[in-house]
Amino acid sequence: MLGNITRATLGAINALEKNSHRANKALQELSTGSRLNAAADAPASMVMADALKSQIAGTQRALQNSEETVNRLSVADGALASIAGPLNRARELALASANHGITSKSQIEANQIAMNGILSSIQKIAETTAYAGKNLLNGSGGGDLQLANSGGGDSYELPSVGLEKLGRISAADLAEKIAGGKLSASAAAETDATPADAGAAEIATEDLDAASGGALLAPNKNGEIGVSKLGGEFPALALGAPSPDAYSLADLFSGGKAALNVNPEAAIAVVEQAITEVAHSRAAIGAQQDGLYSNINVLAGTLENVMKIESQLTDTDFALAMTEYTTAQILSQATTRGIHSLNQHAGDYLALIGA
Repeated sequence: MLGNITRATLGAINALEKNSHRANKALQELSTGSRLNAAADAPASMVMADALKSQIAGTQRALQNSEETVNRLSVADGALASIAGPLNRARELALASANHGITSKSQIEANQIAMNGILSSIQKIAETTAYAGKNLLNGSGGGDLQLANSGGGDSYELPSVGLEKLGRISAADLAEKIAGGKLSASAAAETDATPADAGAAEIATEDLDAASGGALLAPNKNGEIGVSKLGGEFPALALGAPSPDAYSLADLFSGGKAALNVNPEAAIAVVEQAITEVAHSRAAIGAQQDGLYSNINVLAGTLENVMKIESQLTDTDFALAMTEYTTAQILSQATTRGIHSLNQHAGDYLALIGA
């Protein structure tokens, strides 16, 4: 009988140790919130969980990169919107200055002062528009944004709106616009055109718009480019001295070859070109933002699904863990009382045999 009691006691002690381990594991899950606190808990789940955690970290970083790129593009778009308004005002000034029949010299000078202020403000916007210390619109940042994500890299273009780069138009294109009637010739100075001097460069008839009536461009006696035609004459267009160089907004400053008192028609063409470029740049930025928003939605959906799977693998099931802990505690208490009772019976048997 004593041997049976001893064996029962040992069995109870072994059960007590198992229940204690069971309670400790449940308590650890409850305190950490994770059911994978060691590789021994579930080796296969641990491997998968680690891979999912890596994917989660990469997706979160890609999501942040996309959101930051949207913010950078928004800053650039806002700056371009700030340029669009002054450019429209610059066009008004150029149109007014080209109206030689009404606009006086003093008015043109006043318009030029206003034009200088507009150009300076545009240049300031180009030089100072930045995000997180990186300039966005003066070309110093390489002209684009590099976006890294888990699937590779993408490049998002940004325009350069410095005065030397914005509104650029070649002298040939400018001449074609005027010869084709795309700029009003009525605003030009009406000085007589003369045939080209011997050896002077001429623009071939086929290079001109059909509306010019087969005209040739040639410098007149005042050194201006005039439009002449066999059998008749057209008013000379004050384009300034012929030059192969392109015109840009920088040439609209006082003393420039497209200043309002020198060549208002060229100023009109340059400003209109700049307005078109800014509008196209804003449209391109908007399209890039649309693509980024789609990318953000995809990344957010992926992140949600992956985090859900990782949570199922690693997070504590609190209801189950609490049940385990409570059950282990009850069994441990019952076992302890049983061992205590067996020890009392063993003492009674020993007393009976005189031990």
